[in-house]
Amino acid sequence: MFYTGAIGEFDTRFSSAVRKAKVRYPQIKLVCIKPYFTNDLNINKEYYCSLYDDIIIPPEIIGIYYKAAIKPRNQWMVDHCDLIISYVIRSYGGATQAVRYACNQGRHIINLGE
Repeated sequence: MFYTGAIGEFDTRFSSAVRKAKVRYPQIKLVCIKPYFTNDLNINKEYYCSLYDDIIIPPEIIGIYYKAAIKPRNQWMVDHCDLIISYVIRSYGGATQAVRYACNQGRHIINLGE
């Protein structure tokens, strides 16, 4: 099972690589973890369903103000995974914070940006 935040170029490339791997390994699942609900999920439901096996908005973060929801969403993904694949090249930002959190949680991290 692979989680993606589906925000940014790295997530797009990562998701594309996972979909390619699914051709050979159909048991692989790609799950989009959204930080909050948007009407786009309703309007473009078929599009999202063609890209992801599931879309999750973690119940723990429902109701958090949308501008503050990405950090707890990232922490949720870290808390529910065994391995982090990241592309962090800066010492600041949401991805950097998520990788630091993962490190503090003792998760194994592969940073493709190093």
